[in-house]
Amino acid sequence: MARVFMALSLLGYILFTELRGPPGCCTARHDPTGAAAATWLRLGLPAALQTTLEVGVFAAATALAGKLDARSLAAHQVALTSPPSPS
Repeated sequence: MARVFMALSLLGYILFTELRGPPGCCTARHDPTGAAAATWLRLGLPAALQTTLEVGVFAAATALAGKLDARSLAAHQVALTSPPSPS
């Protein structure tokens, strides 16, 4: 549900900005050299690393769960899909 909302919000923003005035999204010139590239890397690299590690951990957990018997695997699935309990 949240992803649908985010996609619709992004689409609405793009349509609003493109219909409002001269196109800026597709005609803007970006110079990917020097300080701009360093800023992009400084901002994007931590997010990319975090996403990569998160996907890797979930893949490893899935591979390890494949070695469990049926009852333990069912308990693992319940633990993954149940909402967190209030502390």
